[in-house]
Amino acid sequence: MISVIIPAYNTERFLASCLDSVLAQHGVEMEIIVVDDGSTDGTPAIADDYAARHDCITAVHIPNGGPSAARNAALRLFRGDWIVMVDSDDIVPDNALRAMLDAARDNPEVDIVTGRWYTGFYDFDGLPAATSRRPTRIISGKEAAEIMLYQNKYCHAVHTSPWGKLYRSSLWRDEAFKVGVIYEDLLLIPQIFVKAGRVAVIDDIVYCYRCNPASLLHTFSTGRFDALRVAQELTERFADDPQLAPAARSRLFSAAFNMWLLINANGSDSPDMLRECRAIVRRLAPGQIFGRKVRFKNRVGAVIQYFPFILNSGFFCKKLLAK
Repeated sequence: MISVIIPAYNTERFLASCLDSVLAQHGVEMEIIVVDDGSTDGTPAIADDYAARHDCITAVHIPNGGPSAARNAALRLFRGDWIVMVDSDDIVPDNALRAMLDAARDNPEVDIVTGRWYTGFYDFDGLPAATSRRPTRIISGKEAAEIMLYQNKYCHAVHTSPWGKLYRSSLWRDEAFKVGVIYEDLLLIPQIFVKAGRVAVIDDIVYCYRCNPASLLHTFSTGRFDALRVAQELTERFADDPQLAPAARSRLFSAAFNMWLLINANGSDSPDMLRECRAIVRRLAPGQIFGRKVRFKNRVGAVIQYFPFILNSGFFCKKLLAK
């Protein structure tokens, strides 16, 4: 059985379509756990209505604590052999769960199956249904973690977001998201992948992400500085691993460089954070220029930082962020 975990906060416009897309999945046994994270709109009523009409749905209500607290609440309740996480403003394409489950069943050594994702705003019409006939690549969990930290090869499927993946539920025993941190997935998901024996990467689109410009991650706030703290913690976690340590440093460079751009592009009065970002970028720049697996974007950033007049210009920072 697959346990589908859906944290929901003030998504009354989207929750019904999200639940409908999960209920439309065929050929899989599943339970759906919707955790209302202290919503103040019609989200709780929608969750309760669906739970009343569908035996496979459980609606849980908790005080507002953020998506980490909501996912953690569901992780204490799940009963399935596999876990899938879905955000309440997104949808799951037809047959996506079956395609991932087939890949797992065809490769018994696999602990995680991940696939491609599609970014849309409101319109997800016309997407092809997922199949289980496309080629599957099998990589180690550590290799997958390395890929997602470098943000490079297979990044269309191997990324740090918790959604778009089928996890063997045993990976989540005694694991929890860090509450109160915006980038909680960047901190935990690579560690979950390291625990996995093997990871199957399929070519199907298994997730539709609604790119909502009003969401937290598409606006600037000091809360986004969490990305830097999380990336620093990752470098400490993987410091003794010769394969993952340089990958974690690359992700830290990316976080610091991006934060440098965001601060200047938005005219933010954050001098201490700006100094910290500059120091990290300058310290890690040589490794980004000469690192064999470093993505091209990081190499460019490492070179540009030697020309501070570019990064001190809000105009140029906005242009770079748009790339």
